[in-house]
Amino acid sequence: MDGYFFRLINGMAGESAFLDGIMIFMTDYAPYLFALVLMAMSVDWTSAKRRIGGWFTGVSLIIALGISYVIGQFWDRDRPFVTLEDVQVLVHHDADSGFPSDHTTAAFAIAFVLWNYNKKLGGVMLILAALIGLSRLFVGHHYPTDVLAGVVVGWIAAQAAKMIQSKVMKKSSRPASDHASG
Repeated sequence: MDGYFFRLINGMAGESAFLDGIMIFMTDYAPYLFALVLMAMSVDWTSAKRRIGGWFTGVSLIIALGISYVIGQFWDRDRPFVTLEDVQVLVHHDADSGFPSDHTTAAFAIAFVLWNYNKKLGGVMLILAALIGLSRLFVGHHYPTDVLAGVVVGWIAAQAAKMIQSKVMKKSSRPASDHASG
């Protein structure tokens, strides 16, 4: 099944210069859009809510990439261009472990947290995250389950960041006398 869906999507690569360009952009440059949004939120001094959201989005990203790194150390899965013939590789990539997709993991870790702060921005970022995941198949770097695992890891990291934020905000909102005794 994984190979079938990979070939279905990757088989479109090389058929349209326009589509190839979009997918290469999504793979190579769209992750920088996520970084810019994260940085802008983290230093937004006009809104404490956005600034806090930016910081905890960063927490989600760190958790997600940490989980992804650990999984990659124990689950060394070859990329499609290593194991399959006739893969259209549109962008060079090292033949390291492909599970889970770090691009997808990072994009969804950010997008899921942003959704909690701003549905409109979060919705746009979720669509972009999905396009990043799709682009990873299109350019020949990942199997569908690598991307799906990235979505799941991103969601888990976002939930962990949300729990951490809840605890930190709860603790910081207590009166000073509670901090001294607790």
